Amino acid sequence: MQSLRLRGAAAAVIGLSISTQVVLAQTSPDSQDDLRNQVQQMRQQLERLEKRLEQQDQQARQAAPAASPSEREQGLQQRVEELDQQVKVLGRKQELQQEDTVAAKKDSPKIDAGEGGLVVKSADGQNEFRLRGLLQVDGRFFTGDQPSPGVDTFLLRRVRPIFEGTLFGLYDFRFTPDFGGGKAIVQDAYIDARFEPFAKLRVGKFKAPVSLERLQSDQFTRFVERAYPSNDLLPNRDIGAQLHGEVLDKTLEFQVGVFIGSTDGRNSDD
Repeated sequence: MQSLRLRGAAAAVIGLSISTQVVLAQTSPDSQDDLRNQVQQMRQQLERLEKRLEQQDQQARQAAPAASPSEREQGLQQRVEELDQQVKVLGRKQELQQEDTVAAKKDSPKIDAGEGGLVVKSADGQNEFRLRGLLQVDGRFFTGDQPSPGVDTFLLRRVRPIFEGTLFGLYDFRFTPDFGGGKAIVQDAYIDARFEPFAKLRVGKFKAPVSLERLQSDQFTRFVERAYPSNDLLPNRDIGAQLHGEVLDKTLEFQVGVFIGSTDGRNSDD
């Protein structure tokens, strides 16, 4: 009977070990150490219990050799089951903690910083804020021993922090101040409502749709300076409202707007 009891205890220990390995496989690496320590303590308690039962069994056989050890075996099996149940409870607690962590990450905003600047986006993607900038520095130097009609200069041509974003997945906004040339002005300040790909309404101060080269950003122009017609004969920014969009599978783009009017090469509020 003692051999049978030891085999039963060994089987229980093996079952406890297998359950422990399953639980450890399902938990995160940061919480596995605490769980291993608790399981190790349970194993030590089980080993002490087995030794105590063996001592009691020997004493009982000396006192009454014909006594049956079935009750002690049942107590040992019950204790093993209790320890195994505690291991399962600990594993379930770790699973719940992981689920809470994943749910918290889904509800938290997303922050990213890369080539497109700093981007802060809500968990559902309906609200977004972007921060980037444009810096252009010009240096003009004249060489030679003869007096030059020009003067060497070094200036900050454009210093523009650009604030962009999206609200409720429908409204885009842009605000661009400019601190270049020793003065502060507002280049862009508008809201764009995206009702459909072929129907977008823009209201505020922005580039009037009268020149392809003017509509290109300064960081993407082919040359350092724009051509004379774009730079001096056409308006820069204007205040008004514009209906624009894309049709025919984005092969055709249109803009129709009403503006207050600006002078050549300047902004409407200059």
